[in-house]
Amino acid sequence: MASRQMIHEMEVRLNTFLRTLISHPTFGQHELLWEFILIQDMSQHQCIERSRRKLESRKEFQYEDFTLYGPADLESIEVFFDHARQETQKISSSLERLARIIGQLRNKYLNLAEAVKIFDERFSQVQFLRPIYDQVLKRDYVLSQSIQPLGFSVFSLEILAAASTSDSVLSALDRPVAMIQQLKQQDSILINSRALLAKLTAKSGWPLGMFEEKRERDINAVRDRIYHTQNEVERLSNDVKYAHISLASELGGFHTSQGAELHRLIQTFTQRMIEHEKERLNYLERLAATTRRFTASHHP
Repeated sequence: MASRQMIHEMEVRLNTFLRTLISHPTFGQHELLWEFILIQDMSQHQCIERSRRKLESRKEFQYEDFTLYGPADLESIEVFFDHARQETQKISSSLERLARIIGQLRNKYLNLAEAVKIFDERFSQVQFLRPIYDQVLKRDYVLSQSIQPLGFSVFSLEILAAASTSDSVLSALDRPVAMIQQLKQQDSILINSRALLAKLTAKSGWPLGMFEEKRERDINAVRDRIYHTQNEVERLSNDVKYAHISLASELGGFHTSQGAELHRLIQTFTQRMIEHEKERLNYLERLAATTRRFTASHHP
């Protein structure tokens, strides 16, 4: 039974994983995804190499349209990412809390099944019951409680998968926020370096003499620092711009698909539980009818 349950959970996890990939608003159309699904001899090295080439070509196209963000631009973008993180964090926390509650309900049902097993062991030891009466009650009552609600297990796994998707979005949102902080630091370094260069190149009425050579070295070092810092600022500005555009478009699709997926999960879970409770009710009605029949026949 344990091995069958493990296989069932693996099947649910695999189905949820593939459905999450295929239903993704943008990644679901990616050629590498369908090659991964359809091509049997697709190797990990091929996927990594093709992804690397696509990334390099995207960077070349991305850096052609250069945009330098100022403090006001960075502030508005940072507000956008902070708001997106807060909303996504709320979704992730709610899903994790829901998964815990579903797990607790599932444990309650398992405890009920264990209690029924103990009841069956004690019930069979009652001496004054007729054997046939004992057999009927034992059969119908145990059957009424032996229907395990698989809906809880499946629903819990699927909710955890949805929470994992939200966590992945949070991880994606953390990167541009970190890049914005790096960009602010590089801007500060650039401002200080330019101020230092202006100070070093300012004309002085005092003869420098032997310190002139050191002054030239310092000027060259500051100019090199400004050059590298400026390149880093340009790179980070483009990365922030691309992340802002791509994640803004991704978030809309994510919330739409996440809402549709949760609606489907809740609807499917509700249908499973209704079917499960109807089946239990059917067994309990049979048990009540059998009990009344035997009571009437043995106690006129």
